[in-house]
Amino acid sequence: MVACATQGSWFNWSCIIGAPTPFWELITRISITVYFGWVGLSIAGKQARWALNQDFTKLATVDLVDFTAETVDAFFYFAIAILIVMRYRRVAATGGLYPRSVALLGSFLFLSLVPFLPRHELSPAVDLLSIILMFNGTILATVVLLYLGRSFSILPEARRLVVTGPYRFVRHPLYATELISMLGLLIQFALWPAVIVFLIQCVFQLERMRIEEELLNRTFPEYQMYANNTARIIPKFGRHHLLESGKPI
Repeated sequence: MVACATQGSWFNWSCIIGAPTPFWELITRISITVYFGWVGLSIAGKQARWALNQDFTKLATVDLVDFTAETVDAFFYFAIAILIVMRYRRVAATGGLYPRSVALLGSFLFLSLVPFLPRHELSPAVDLLSIILMFNGTILATVVLLYLGRSFSILPEARRLVVTGPYRFVRHPLYATELISMLGLLIQFALWPAVIVFLIQCVFQLERMRIEEELLNRTFPEYQMYANNTARIIPKFGRHHLLESGKPI
C-alpha cells in the first residue's frame, strides 16, 4: 500500500500510467471494495452467530482473545473497503503486469494458500501466542491504515505523501504490522510448508517496496530525503530519522 502524494509538488508525467483514466480507477475501486466488504461481512456474520450462542462469563481467555481478534479483523476489512471508495485520485502509477502482479501476490499469496497448508495441534500457550500476535498485528495495521486514510492503495499508485505518525519511524509500517499478523498465523500450521510460503510472500513484499519507492522517487523529489532518514521496515530509534518539518510534504 503506497503512502504518497502531494499538493503543489512537481511530478514527472512520464510515470503516470493510466492516471487520467477514470473508468479504470472506477473498476478498480468497485472490485476491491466489493472483495473487502464481502470478507468483512463474512467475518462479522460468523462472529455474530457465534456470539449469540455463547455465555461470555464462562469462556476461556483464549476464546475471548480469539473473538476479539476476529472482530478487529472484520473492522480492518471494512476500513479498507470504505477507504478505497473515499481515497484521493492517484496522481501517478506504475503500469505493466509485473508490478501489479507483485503487489497482488504481496497482498494475498500467503492468505490464499493458507487453506491448503496442513495444520498441527498447538498447546494452549502456543495457541494463545498465535492469537495475540495476530490480534496485535491487526490492531496496529488498523491504526496505520486509518492514519494513511485516503492515500491507501494496493497497486503501486501515488496519491499523497504521508511522513508523519507511524510513517515517521518506518517507510512501510503497514507491511511491518501485517508481518506480525502473518507470524501469528504461521504458528498454526506445519512448520516447513508454512515457512516456505511465508518466505516467498516476504520476497514479493520486498520487491513491492522497491517498486513503490521507485515510483515515489520519480514522482516526488522530496521523497529521497525522507527515505534517506527513515528506515524501510525496522525502526531505528537510536538516531534522528524524521523530517525536520514533522508535517506531510
